Amino acid sequence: IKGLAFSQDRPRQFDIYVHVAFFENELGNLEAVPPNLAKAHELGDVDKYFRGYWDYVKISYAINLGDAELAVEEIRQALAHPVFNRFSPQHLRLDPLFDPLRDHPGFQQLLGD
Repeated sequence: IKGLAFSQDRPRQFDIYVHVAFFENELGNLEAVPPNLAKAHELGDVDKYFRGYWDYVKISYAINLGDAELAVEEIRQALAHPVFNRFSPQHLRLDPLFDPLRDHPGFQQLLGD
């Protein structure tokens, strides 16, 4: 993003790249998501900063790509980090983000159905 000032604080830079990836994803600019996630990963400790948001961006990106297998795998990985995890089977059942995955067997398995 032109004109965006990046601080010298590495965690803050990490934060900015994750947010840019999120907004590019929401805008449908899917080709811009992986480079921003890669840069964020390079600059920050995912487990120390923003684990839940990081997972959310990766999961929503996979859903927007239409890649249910990747989305389910990203959810599975997110559920493996309970300390930082913003997801639960109850959340997965209620959040409309996951509607495209409702009939996927792997998703149903994560719900315990």
